Amino acid sequence: MEDKLSIIGLGWTSNEDLIIIKENGYVEIRNMFGEFKSDFNLVKDSRPIDLRIFNTINTYNGVFTTGIAILTSKNRFVIIKDVYDPKQQQFPEIPSYFLISNNWKK
Repeated sequence: MEDKLSIIGLGWTSNEDLIIIKENGYVEIRNMFGEFKSDFNLVKDSRPIDLRIFNTINTYNGVFTTGIAILTSKNRFVIIKDVYDPKQQQFPEIPSYFLISNNWKK
């Protein structure tokens, strides 16, 4: 998908693939040579405000996986535990008086 959206996040998976996250929540995975592997939409009803890419180990089989945590403009967290099997886990909206977007420090 070639478009002119800004890239808000870049990172590497535990398999050395490049993760590209765009301002509309669209995620692309490419190999280290830039060849397209897969894509998915992380946020459908709002826009990402902040994100973290993380690597973790699966305690059942000992395999490393790469996930993404996103804070949306609707003050919700969306978690993908494995970018190669992108199942979303959404959490309830956080009340605005917590001002989470200002407190989620890097």
